[in-house]
Amino acid sequence: MRNETYLRMLILLLPFVDFHFCSSFQYNKKELESKILLYLKYHGHIENVDIAKNIISFYYDKKNYDVDDFIEILEKISKSLLTYHNDHIMVDIFTKPANYNDVLSPFHNKILPFVEINRLISDNLLTAIYNFKNNYELEYILENDLVKPISVVNYQLEMILNKGLAENHTHLFGSIPFEVQWGWLMDKLSNNKYIVVQNMLKKLDDSSINSGVQYHKDNLQINASLGNIILYTSLIRILMLNFLVLEYGKKDFNFRKYIGYQCKFLNFTYSEEKYLETIINSFYNCKFESNDKNYILHFGLVSKIISNDDNYYENMFKNCVSLKSTEILKNKFKINRFSIKSDYNLMEFIFLYKSYEYICNHNDKFFKEIFFQYFRYKNVFHTLINQSSDIKGFFEFQMYFKSQHSLINTASTMFTPIFQTYAYENVKYLEIRIGHIRTSNKALIPTDILKTMKNTFYKFVNAYLNHLQTLEDDNVVKAGVILHFNKRNDVYAGKCWYDFMTYDNKMLLNYERYREECFINLIALVYLRGEIKGADKFIIGIDAASNELLTEPWVLAPIFKSVKDKWHDILVKKMDYYDVGSYKRSSPLGITYHVGEVFNSIVSGLRHVDEVIEHYGFQSGERLGHATILGIDTDRYSKEKKVITLSVIELLDNWLWIYHIKAEKNLFKDISPTFVENKIYDLIHIIYGDINGHIHGEISIHNLYQVYLMQFDDNKINKDFYKQCNLGEKGYPCYFAEEKNPWSSTMLFYTRHCSCYLKKMNKFVQMEIDNDFLRCIYKEAQAYLLQKIANKGIIVEVNPISNSLIGDMDDIFDHPIIKINDTYKDNSNYNHVMTTINTDNPGVFSTTLSNQFGFIEQLLIDRGYSKEQALQWIDRIRENGLNSTFIQYKKMSKKDIIRELEYIKKQLDENI
Repeated sequence: MRNETYLRMLILLLPFVDFHFCSSFQYNKKELESKILLYLKYHGHIENVDIAKNIISFYYDKKNYDVDDFIEILEKISKSLLTYHNDHIMVDIFTKPANYNDVLSPFHNKILPFVEINRLISDNLLTAIYNFKNNYELEYILENDLVKPISVVNYQLEMILNKGLAENHTHLFGSIPFEVQWGWLMDKLSNNKYIVVQNMLKKLDDSSINSGVQYHKDNLQINASLGNIILYTSLIRILMLNFLVLEYGKKDFNFRKYIGYQCKFLNFTYSEEKYLETIINSFYNCKFESNDKNYILHFGLVSKIISNDDNYYENMFKNCVSLKSTEILKNKFKINRFSIKSDYNLMEFIFLYKSYEYICNHNDKFFKEIFFQYFRYKNVFHTLINQSSDIKGFFEFQMYFKSQHSLINTASTMFTPIFQTYAYENVKYLEIRIGHIRTSNKALIPTDILKTMKNTFYKFVNAYLNHLQTLEDDNVVKAGVILHFNKRNDVYAGKCWYDFMTYDNKMLLNYERYREECFINLIALVYLRGEIKGADKFIIGIDAASNELLTEPWVLAPIFKSVKDKWHDILVKKMDYYDVGSYKRSSPLGITYHVGEVFNSIVSGLRHVDEVIEHYGFQSGERLGHATILGIDTDRYSKEKKVITLSVIELLDNWLWIYHIKAEKNLFKDISPTFVENKIYDLIHIIYGDINGHIHGEISIHNLYQVYLMQFDDNKINKDFYKQCNLGEKGYPCYFAEEKNPWSSTMLFYTRHCSCYLKKMNKFVQMEIDNDFLRCIYKEAQAYLLQKIANKGIIVEVNPISNSLIGDMDDIFDHPIIKINDTYKDNSNYNHVMTTINTDNPGVFSTTLSNQFGFIEQLLIDRGYSKEQALQWIDRIRENGLNSTFIQYKKMSKKDIIRELEYIKKQLDENI
């Protein structure tokens, strides 16, 4: 395991995180070590068991452990990790561990363990513990607005960030923090009228629907009904809260007696009493085998406990604090937030604080165990929602992204949580990405896509209007929507250009059907911006996201070019063809593109970046998402990887790109043209050779490069090109591959839409990369692109935590941003690539925008740069974000924005 910090924190927290530990509250040292070693492998690969055993011995050195000992460990973590600085709960970066027994003693920089702790457990209990232990009374905390995510931002950095931030790269469905999802679900499960939640619980256990959750459930070996865990946990939470509020302080009265009292006082039926007994026993003993759920019985019981109060949670939490605090909260919520009921982070904090306060002040073992069990189950779901450091890569991230919607109904909440997420962040501009509307294998009907797009935009307008009502006039967030095309594989295997001429079925051409689906989404977007007056202020750009390995840049090139004024005739013709309506000019769409984030080889990543710049017509002020390929250490990469695996066609396009930039830009002077040409001809034989490797007809590298370029245009298949296709005759595939015939560029282009050739093109090969020739190519090509991007004024959107988990980095302090833009140095030889700092998917990565800046500041200081250098550089990066936003209505007042949105809403009401 390259990231030993993750291993240490995982060992420390595994009894609080892994489902299998929930079956008991007591372990002896040997049992604990055996169980940690057993289940450690489900959370991460262990390179050295001896090291793991030593770490276990350090953290768990007692003979026996019970619930008191586990809570004491949480107290030690809280004490070592946290502090208050300028009225913010934050990581204690100021105090080194006092002794070797401190749980965080190995770390000179506590941000490293915090990054792992934050993604392994729900850390707001640590905050509650710290506050109580340090005599911060709940009323003081609430009245001074201290309930915020744990920060890594010190006072000097905060002063810079307070000037204003831009969030230029965040995705709608990956932006909802776990605490918001958890709090929303707990709240809705107190109301039997909220049927959608019941359906969500069913989906949690349905692998055909919830593939992300099922993937993690299988990996973690959780053999239990997740729906029942949630259902039972929500009822236990109601009981605990009810007990804390209504029965708190009564002499000789404890939680177990309270439950018995409730059964009698509320006149539970025999069935209800037995059901409650089942819930408590299952919850306590971790027995959730059955998927059966009796919602009628369950919600009947809930209704009795909460006295049919639809505002139960809101009223309960208000009863937890003083009258003075309640009035202050009411006034504050009217200005800064939505309501106490919708501030789920605050609601949960109050519950955790009051529970821990009760545990410290009362000898109620049963309540303590129930509360500890609640914390453990909550963390189990935290591990299903938040990505940890165990496995890198895009597929792993995608499974967490798919899990994101498991605990909250996005159809009903939609844009509301993302505004709440950034409420604490001094954000002036918020760009929200939403995915394009997929049609699967259905007919491409533009009117259906347009209708869905209008509904989505309508929800944005409503949520934004509601959010604006909570803001002060001089502190308005300017928000806009970016449509991103979700990259995906072309799974239909039967490609045939000749059959396409006969049947006019776009699935028969490589990626053509997907390209057309994206084009129709763009047409609908452009029509909406032109038809609804004012919409172009809030629909601000296009992007392409998701797995870069599945869709090469050539696929979407015609789409991105078509929004440029120079090529807008492409878009006009498409709109005429689909009869969507006439093209109406509106303000320009901003262009950004996810690229250079995940790649099979260094050359692939660099080529993709260059293709987007060249073939999408990138200009100054346009942006690249992630692009970490520009800053990685290429020598280290080649030495560590040694061998890579990629498709033949990807490798061919890589060599064709190298061939071109070597000739055009005079790069790689130490490598002869013959070396590159031989690499290309080796691949030509794999694709175009017969079973003996013989090529029928001549193929020139010039024509191959022309074919490579042709991909980026919206080429039409010529129906008069050939009258037939003699598939498979003479041992080679197509009619036009006649012996002695030279292959034209058109003929070669058609092979990229032929299943026979595609089968060879998509075959995977392995390649050794640990040699001086390739290291020279990697280094020069990377330097060439850095200078090119800097000179063009193109901006790179960096997302530190996201990049460290998806990309090839040991940890957050290995991030390449300081190579992409190293203007903090005291010399003139630096890269001038403008970068911005963003969150990407704060719900998946359990992070905040301000913390992203804090991580990078600490990275610079760890590399030996002064505080002043770090702060000046961060201020410049912060300004880059503000200056590069696609949002243009910067000078509009809150009143003007509301008026504009209300007019848009009126138009949409008439159109939907």
